[in-house]
Amino acid sequence: MSTIRILKCVCCQLLFMVSISLPYPVMAEEMLYKEEAKYLGWHTGKKKFTTCSGNIIEVGTGRIEETNEKCEKTKPPLPVNTIIKGRVENINYDNRTFQIKDEKGEFRLLFFPLADEEKGKVKLKDIQIGNEVSVTTPIKGRAEAIEKK
Repeated sequence: MSTIRILKCVCCQLLFMVSISLPYPVMAEEMLYKEEAKYLGWHTGKKKFTTCSGNIIEVGTGRIEETNEKCEKTKPPLPVNTIIKGRVENINYDNRTFQIKDEKGEFRLLFFPLADEEKGKVKLKDIQIGNEVSVTTPIKGRAEAIEKK
């Protein structure tokens, strides 16, 4: 077998192993059902939902569910699939938000949806001010997973 064919085979195997070993799915769109309307986008705050077109809607009495539908052209609010490391500076358990000071000294306010918390090991109640954490952020302003250091 040629070296190039071997490398291609190894690369394909590595990609497959990484894709099946991810603890969380790559950020997918969600559907907001509100009265008789439905909106495709992302849950970006306890009471906020960002549509594919970038409009921010109050969730109110609506419900948010996972969906297989995809936005036609719009990508999630950037940055996508970033890991932020830093120290917890503030926590609001009622709003499910917390603020960290990252390694660059910048403050980041993040929303941690209950649905994402239920998938992970670390719960919001386990985080305290002063904890060093590593946060997976699939879209700007949203925490998908938290790891305490």
